[in-house]
This record gives sequence, structure tokens and C-alpha cells, in this order.
Amino acid sequence: ALKAGVIDLVVADFSKLLEKLEGKKFLFHGKETSLALKDAKINEIEPRLIDYLLSHIGHPQIAYMLMSLGSMGVYIEIINPGLIFPGVFGAISVILGLISLQALPVNMGFLLLLILGIALMISEYFVAGFGVLGIGGAVAFILGSLNLFDDPSAFEYQDTIRSVSIAVGTAMLLITFVVARGLLFGARKRKLDGAIGEAMVSFDRKGYVLVDEERWHADTTETLNRGDQIEVLKKKPDGRLLVWKRKEVVKEEA
Repeated sequence: ALKAGVIDLVVADFSKLLEKLEGKKFLFHGKETSLALKDAKINEIEPRLIDYLLSHIGHPQIAYMLMSLGSMGVYIEIINPGLIFPGVFGAISVILGLISLQALPVNMGFLLLLILGIALMISEYFVAGFGVLGIGGAVAFILGSLNLFDDPSAFEYQDTIRSVSIAVGTAMLLITFVVARGLLFGARKRKLDGAIGEAMVSFDRKGYVLVDEERWHADTTETLNRGDQIEVLKKKPDGRLLVWKRKEVVKEEA
């Protein structure tokens, strides 16, 4: 490259580079000037956590895997609403996949992750996701917050920014987990014998039902189809419900 005139010089290390460039003259906006690097302050900028993340998800095979698994998770959630985990995992994976394929700008993609994380954590308070929504939301929030401060002039504070982002996300994760466990514990103490609900998915032994606007793990001895009305026979010690398909009561006409 030096012989071809593509580069100006070859040096062994960075200190030698500064020595060779000291006093080198060049044209800048039509005026001749020279470099004064003898007392220059050297700042080494370490790659940020988001840089490591982007370098990994930017691999074509990883990008393809994220899009494939993410799309599968979203599809499973659509045909079996209420499973929650496939939908949360799928949404995060699809956004990361779109970022890695450059279908979404990096800033926009991580902003979507941040918004998704907040929405999922808020949803934990209204939907009995048993921690899945909260944990998934915290993960999305931490990932999204990694790109909040992308200012090259703030390189001196990158470690602090990174630590604060992770600390805030972790704190929100712990708070959401504690609240979710509290909601779960309170729900398990309630008596649900005889309560009426509906099957959230089709299953013949184990599945999910919706009772009092809350999602429950359930066991049954008969085949249930999605949308079937069910009645709770009893609540097991492990918190699972034993349910059966509610029989339609036909009133006799007088």
C-alpha cells in the first residue's frame, strides 16, 4: 500500500505514529497547516456494550436465526393466545433481527425495544403473566436503553452511562418480579372452586384457562377447545386448577 501511494507511512505502534506525524504539513480548506501532536491528549475509547451486541447480531446467520425464531414465536402466540412467552420472545427477536438486517435504523430499533419493554412491564400489572411479561419487558428495556446515549463527545462517561442503564433495568426487573410474585401469591390464596372461565387454548390434559380475567395453568380430563366455557372443580396445592367443560343449563319452559 505504501509503494502504491495509498498510505503515507508505516509505523510499529501508536506512539511511533504520533512521532512521525509531528510537524507534518497538509492543506486544510485551501490553507497549509501542520500537525502539533507532541502534547496532544490521547483518549482511548473502549467499545460499548451495544457495539459488542451489534457485532454479534450483525452476523448473517444470527440475523436469520433471530428472524426465524422471532416469527415462529409471534405465530405461535397468534394461534394460541395466552401462552405469553412465545409472543414476548418473538417480538424482541424480530426487532433485533430487523436491526441486524438493517431493515430498521439502529436508533429506531432500540427505541422500539425500549417502548416494548415499558409496555410489557406495565402489562404485568394487568395480565397474570406470572413474571414472563415483566422479565421480558425488563430485558427489552435494558437492551433498548443501551443506545440512549450515543454521543461520541460523551466517551468519558460511557462506563457510567452503561452502569446506570443496566442498574435501572435490573432494578425494574426486580421490582416487577417482586410485584408479579406478590400478585401470584395473592391469587393462589383465593378460593376459585366453582368459578366460571374459558379455555384460552385447545388442550386435552394440560393448558391455560382464563378465570376472573387472570391466566391460570389448568388440568382437565376431557378435551377442551379454545373458547369453551369451563368450571373450576378445585385448586391444587401447586396452584394449578382442575377444570371441566361447563355443561349448558337449559331452562325448561313453564
